[in-house]
Amino acid sequence: MTDLHRTTGVDPAARFALTTVADDAGERRQANRAVAVSAIGLAVTGAMKLLIAVLTGSMGLLGDALHNLSDVSTSLLVFHGFLASKRTPTDGYPYGYERAEDLAGVGIAVVV
Repeated sequence: MTDLHRTTGVDPAARFALTTVADDAGERRQANRAVAVSAIGLAVTGAMKLLIAVLTGSMGLLGDALHNLSDVSTSLLVFHGFLASKRTPTDGYPYGYERAEDLAGVGIAVVV
């Protein structure tokens, strides 16, 4: 048996320990705030356009209103991705949920 296949009980990654741990809580708060402001702005704009489109019968404005409202749904996907990625690792997901942001990106691609 070679040394490559022998287990020593020592984690080889321990030799490459990180000197500092990055705390991204402030960045996450800023990102969540930006998503919330964006979603509220798009929802208000979309609702106003939808109301005007219904009152005037404008198909162009109706299409633009639906576009704004679909953008709100993508903002909600991003927000939920951020929320899920904050969860701590569990037995079922020992590496955590940080990939939830990537899945939110896939959801956005589907909506677009």
